[in-house]
Amino acid sequence: PADDVAAREVENLCLVARAITASAIARVESRGAHWRSDHPAADDALLGRFVVAGDAPVFVPLPTRAAASGEAVR
Repeated sequence: PADDVAAREVENLCLVARAITASAIARVESRGAHWRSDHPAADDALLGRFVVAGDAPVFVPLPTRAAASGEAVR
């Protein structure tokens, strides 16, 4: 039982590590500590707009504050 819990924890840590790595590879900008030499500048148009998840990058537009308040979204 304790070994099963530890094994599941390691499996989950590996899944999170893969998601973080896929996110870092798919990122086309630098932001804070996530700096890329091939994309050294931040792009404010991308701030809070995308999530990368799963084995392959999947970009999902996130609602902006404007969308949540009913304002027009660019």
